Amino acid sequence: MRVINYDRAVRAEASRGNQFLLTDFHEWNSLYTAFIVTPGAAASSSSTTAEAKRAKDKRSNDVCHRFNQGRCTNRNNCRYRHACSLCGSKDHALTDCPKVSLERHK
Repeated sequence: MRVINYDRAVRAEASRGNQFLLTDFHEWNSLYTAFIVTPGAAASSSSTTAEAKRAKDKRSNDVCHRFNQGRCTNRNNCRYRHACSLCGSKDHALTDCPKVSLERHK
């Protein structure tokens, strides 16, 4: 039953936005600890929930791959930087990068 509850919690959390995939295992460590390692902690501990929220609030310096593919719809709350993965510009995504067209003509 713990595994099923863990799976439900991960899927519920992943469905709240599009910045995390189900395969981003490192994002689900706090839920794993709450549901699998420490049985019952999810129901009785608010510190686990607070820890998970703090982890979400941290922004990564990595660029958002979904943004560069034109698929990220959560720009304001995305964990990753919305910048071109080729030139680093915040003005456009990789799909609109002028350097891409220059590379193709070489």
